[in-house]
Amino acid sequence: MKRYNFIFLLLVILLFPNLSIGANHYIRAGASGNLSGTDWINAYNDLPSTLVRGDTYYVAAGTYSGYNFDDDESGSSYIYIKKATISDHGTSIGWNNFYGEGEAIFNGGITFGSSFWEIDGSVGSGQSGHGIRIQSNGSQKVVAMSNQSHIHIRHCNLDHQGNVSQSGLDIIYANSVRVSSTDIQISYCYLHDCGRCPILLTHTNNSIIEYCYISRNKLYQSDHSEGYSANFGGTDQGHNVVRFNIWKDIGGTGQIMITGDYWDIYGNLFYWTGTGYPNNTDCVVGNWSGKDQAVFGSSFVKVYNNTIVDISGGGTIDCEIYFYPGEQGNEAFNNLWVNCRSARITNANIQSSNVFYGNNNLFEDYENDNFILRMSTVPGTQLAAPYDRDMYGNIRGVDGIWDVGAFEFNSSGDSNNAPSPPAGLKIVTNDHKI
Repeated sequence: MKRYNFIFLLLVILLFPNLSIGANHYIRAGASGNLSGTDWINAYNDLPSTLVRGDTYYVAAGTYSGYNFDDDESGSSYIYIKKATISDHGTSIGWNNFYGEGEAIFNGGITFGSSFWEIDGSVGSGQSGHGIRIQSNGSQKVVAMSNQSHIHIRHCNLDHQGNVSQSGLDIIYANSVRVSSTDIQISYCYLHDCGRCPILLTHTNNSIIEYCYISRNKLYQSDHSEGYSANFGGTDQGHNVVRFNIWKDIGGTGQIMITGDYWDIYGNLFYWTGTGYPNNTDCVVGNWSGKDQAVFGSSFVKVYNNTIVDISGGGTIDCEIYFYPGEQGNEAFNNLWVNCRSARITNANIQSSNVFYGNNNLFEDYENDNFILRMSTVPGTQLAAPYDRDMYGNIRGVDGIWDVGAFEFNSSGDSNNAPSPPAGLKIVTNDHKI
């Protein structure tokens, strides 16, 4: 029997050479043991200066210094930084459930000097409950990298502690020059209150921004501001994906401004409440106009099933999906505008079932920012997976109507008894208006 176990283990090693069985280490502010990191009694007080590839570093609630993650790479082996919780905290030696409650706060921002990192707050989504909080304490970015790849950040609260006093106070900043970064993933994070861009990525492909709540950036006339400023990214084998996010009170040139090819932007909610910093959003999704199209144009961009509400800023074209003319493969399907000024789609190669609606009675509780549908919309265009679900996992079209916008209405009856579409709609198809 032992011989068979040995053979099995040998086969696993040969078949999966990058597989490692990493050790666990423990970090707890105020620990008073021998500070070896071997358990919760002897935990490090802060992340040690050198981290081990393949290992997991559990972090208790408390306040810690900012950190530069720059340990040398070893193949595709990750280093895992994980918020300890009551249900997942490694060893039980010295554990107290109090360590799993509250945030692990990294005060001073973080930077990446190497690739293959995973920062996981373990819990939290929307605007609350995140296990890790990363905040700057001055003029630096909250999360900064350059030319790194395979960076995953999940369940984190990311902010500048309310400091929006100057431009350039971005939250996620990845300025890759000459070398294209790949596999940047930001999931279930709360990005808020910054002086320019919540997200700025350059020369990035195969990135994912998903299930995030992104709110309140301040516009400066001396510099562009956007919700997501993305330059020169995407390949046919590595699309950049922006899906299932909530964008609230975003100012600047646009909500999501892109260059480069192969973007999938779907299932997002964009809305303005009037309570953020001054709003001046001229575009929902698109290219920067007035620049060199050969550099700043985009092809093969899919903009599907997004909801845009009350975007009416200082510009004259406040809610546009815009592409340079003459590009290819750019599509806009099933997008829903509500109470938006001058909404339109420009230079999409194919567009269908986009709806412009001048009243808010579609939603369950508009006054309290609940934009889930209380009735079906007019039928949209059916799409294949992965575009067939909304951010809550509802399968689109099961009641016989594929709803436009970010949210799918859940009908309790069969499709013949679905509510009638509301009046006052303008539907834009690929060749005519209804």
